[in-house]
Amino acid sequence: MPPRRRMDRARVPKSAWTEALPAMRRVLLTHPKRDLEYFFGSDALASLRGIADVIVNPSGRRLDDAGILALAPDCEVIVSEWWTGAGAAVFAANTSLLAFVRCGVEIRNVDVEAATRAGVLVVQTVPTPIAAPVAEHTIGLMILLARNISSLHRRVVEGTLRMSFGDAVTRTHLEPEYPGFSLSGECLGIIGLGDVGRAVARLANALGMHVLAADPYCSPASADVEPVELDELLRRARIVSLHARLTPATRHLIGAAEIRKMRPDAILINTARGALVDNRALADALRERRIAGAGIDVFEDEPNFEDNPLLGCSNAIVTPHTAGLTKWGIHRQAERCVEIVSRILAGRPPERIVNPEALPRARINGHDAGDR
Repeated sequence: MPPRRRMDRARVPKSAWTEALPAMRRVLLTHPKRDLEYFFGSDALASLRGIADVIVNPSGRRLDDAGILALAPDCEVIVSEWWTGAGAAVFAANTSLLAFVRCGVEIRNVDVEAATRAGVLVVQTVPTPIAAPVAEHTIGLMILLARNISSLHRRVVEGTLRMSFGDAVTRTHLEPEYPGFSLSGECLGIIGLGDVGRAVARLANALGMHVLAADPYCSPASADVEPVELDELLRRARIVSLHARLTPATRHLIGAAEIRKMRPDAILINTARGALVDNRALADALRERRIAGAGIDVFEDEPNFEDNPLLGCSNAIVTPHTAGLTKWGIHRQAERCVEIVSRILAGRPPERIVNPEALPRARINGHDAGDR
């Protein structure tokens, strides 16, 4: 048998063999240029480019619907960072779109109903990589507030406190609340017992805290969590920590009426979603010392939180929605996005579909309940 001759593409007109090659699937990555390396990373981007033709946002700004359609009107998957959403126009105009994948958890700025009508899947990355760092950040805020560490640091730096523990001047300058309290033996109330809430409960148990939990949709994972109704939790807990999802039903879950039920020495922690709390009602309670303090990582009016009333409260510690941001967590989240896109392009539904009711109309194969 004569040896097989290898086709020499150099002797074949380029148009002949390029037309025979399978077209790369088109994926839009919406991350602005300044955020791309930090929030997606070169390794994940290289992996994504290995399975798709990736259109990268070339600008330093976030895309609106018109910008998405102008940049990639026929892409098959959109991978979006938290701030860039998609309205009905995107799903109606792009008939090639299979899925909108959020590189994160929040989907409030995505028109899920319009996506469902168009047969487009809306997908979240699995939140497990951020549960541990958010829980650690939550406990960190508790410790800072319980021991008044920020206030003590500021006063030492300002020179208004001496360093010697036995110095009478030091004791004179220490206001009654400055020595703080130990978390061990105190009562923690967790509102929302999902991945993050359970992670906080485990850490709190290890610190010797008694943990209450209020969540109508989840049962406690162990005997170390006491299930209670919300009103009882607010009355009993020295520290109240929010880990619920934001829905129309949970918006302003903690408002003026709920704050009045809390202990005057209570501390409120919110590392979940800003709008779970009526920020103005909380700021009023903090200024009037009706509760002792608050640790806030999320704001009701994000991303424009510069005028938020909580920023003017001396007994609040605020951080800029960074509880879930660690180098490993961000890297793993980007990797999960690539895995999700790969699964979608292979015709298989991924995990964490926000709108499973879109599956019958989705243009992918092999969907069944076991894949959801």
